[in-house]
Amino acid sequence: MNKPFLSVMLTGRNDNYGGDFRERLQNCMDWTHKQLTLHKIHSEIIFVNYNPLPEPAIKQFISWPKSNDFVSIRILTVDSTIHETLVNQGKVKNVPLLEYHAKNAGIRRAKGEYILCINPDIIIPAEIFADIKSVSKENFYRVNRFDFNTVSGETDIDELKKNITKVWLKDFSFAQKPREVSKFRHVEILLRQKIYFTKYNLLLFLSPILNLIWKVKYHPKAEMKYHCNVSGDFMLMHHMHWNKLKGHNEQSFISLHTDALMVIQAATLGLKEKVLSSPIYHREHLRRYDANDENPIYREAYLFFQEQAQKMITEKQPVIYNDEDWGLIKFDLKEEVS
Repeated sequence: MNKPFLSVMLTGRNDNYGGDFRERLQNCMDWTHKQLTLHKIHSEIIFVNYNPLPEPAIKQFISWPKSNDFVSIRILTVDSTIHETLVNQGKVKNVPLLEYHAKNAGIRRAKGEYILCINPDIIIPAEIFADIKSVSKENFYRVNRFDFNTVSGETDIDELKKNITKVWLKDFSFAQKPREVSKFRHVEILLRQKIYFTKYNLLLFLSPILNLIWKVKYHPKAEMKYHCNVSGDFMLMHHMHWNKLKGHNEQSFISLHTDALMVIQAATLGLKEKVLSSPIYHREHLRRYDANDENPIYREAYLFFQEQAQKMITEKQPVIYNDEDWGLIKFDLKEEVS
């Protein structure tokens, strides 16, 4: 196979995270492999198998698609001894999957000209795969996300579009009863977002006066400037830029907002944000962290993101959080192919 144009990076482990991870991963792998093949994109799908349970072996966990002339499948394993080394340093919360260490491990070993980080339960519609064929290294690429209720079995994208339960746009999200987002509904959503942003910008303009009388001060929000919503589900940019930024911040105590920080790092590197016209689709499930919970650790993670984001935006340059050893490069990772 030719050198990959695209590396699709995702991670997980052989457990049942969220209640139905095996099925979500199977659908994501099958769909992504199928679309890359149909669109004839020379690519690799890298799955980082992080801190796996002893059984079942990852090759038996799901039915892995087979590599072909356009798509290769690489499975990298970060074993439990590496995980223990990381958590014993006391800098990160000891959870079974250190998401951004895992993602960085795949990014550091990717061979593609462009690297797309997604989560392992995302369905990317055909329109986006067509767009990917004409991306530019001067940009980084983001998308909106639509959540859907469970649609079991083989992915039927027309069916899941009828069961949209939540919409995630640039700092604008809302839930709805399961239904289709029609063209008319989509226009309505974009109009609501525009009103929301107009109100925000007006208050920001008036904030020097309003802050004299308001008890709670009105401050700029980085997520109103760049598309930071559910950033870990789709972040695409040139391999060179991932390397310049040395991947996601590996110093975060928890993974919350680490993906959003990467958006700001990319923007302040001088790249232009492009939001692709089609949304991606995500199947609802239980989550380890919920940014809406009134948890002081979650609040601290958000305040750190906001403080660091404003620093980068003001200084017009990214903060580089990792050293030359980022992406677990000192460790030999077992690699399997499918």
